[in-house]
Amino acid sequence: MDAIKAILSFDQIELLNSPKNSDIGEFCFIGKAEKISELFDIPLKNVYIWYIKTGLLPVSYNEMERWSIDSEPGNHWIISERNFDFVKFSSSTHNIILWNPSKLSRWIGDSVLSGKITINKIEEFEHKKTSKVKFVEDLQKNSSVFKPQINPKIWLSQRGLAVSKILPILLEAKLWKILGIIEGPNNSTEEGVWEVLEDPWTNEIKLFKGSEDLIDAPSLRVISPEIENWNNKDIFLKKLKKILEIRRRDTNIVNDKSIVKSILVEKWKFQPQSATLNHKQIFFPAWIIENSGKKILNGINGNTYELPNSFVMT
Repeated sequence: MDAIKAILSFDQIELLNSPKNSDIGEFCFIGKAEKISELFDIPLKNVYIWYIKTGLLPVSYNEMERWSIDSEPGNHWIISERNFDFVKFSSSTHNIILWNPSKLSRWIGDSVLSGKITINKIEEFEHKKTSKVKFVEDLQKNSSVFKPQINPKIWLSQRGLAVSKILPILLEAKLWKILGIIEGPNNSTEEGVWEVLEDPWTNEIKLFKGSEDLIDAPSLRVISPEIENWNNKDIFLKKLKKILEIRRRDTNIVNDKSIVKSILVEKWKFQPQSATLNHKQIFFPAWIIENSGKKILNGINGNTYELPNSFVMT
């Protein structure tokens, strides 16, 4: 519930303070919003917001009926970590929007991937450190994801696909730490440390330039590429040798009495046999786009991919 309040706060949705005894059974009252414009198809005013904690059984129609008797008439938004065992709840006095766990996960995931919030911001929002939200606990330790460079809704709208369903996911990649030696003229050598990004979705490896474009990875489903998309060791070292080659200019004075200089370009080549390789997971932001079929949209470059054969939609 703290994560939900945090996102509402960062969306500048102000909540009226809720009385301590305003909960109804398993329905926890979060507060009343004067207006919610962007989250629903139609903007709503004076929205009562409720939260249902996780549990073993789905929310039944009978539970909803009991809640509706005790709750005020009007607009209600119910966010649940339990599924509902019915499709729609009808009421002549209540306009109800139901969000199931899947919808909740997408909302939180999109908020983190878009950079709207970070895990640190959620933790700062919580003044009580003794109770961390489940969303924070589910994160893989030290996992990072690149900040998205595209907005999926704009991307879809520009292609006439605005009605498509989108599901935020993470695409797996590898960040390698390379320790090794480069060799220059006259058998001179230098030790070096490099970070290299292996992107199995484009079949590229490239030098990693820094962590300023990374954020904490949210707890989303991870999609791995087909096994053959990863480089085997020989191919990886061959590519590594190419990208780690260094060209340096060596300036030598030819004649002390002149200002003429000879600029020589020296090659320093990476020695694969010297390499010590270690890697960790790193992720690209992405979405599954569901229209006439399902495809993956890469949140960095806007490329689309077919779903891996091993992928099973849940």
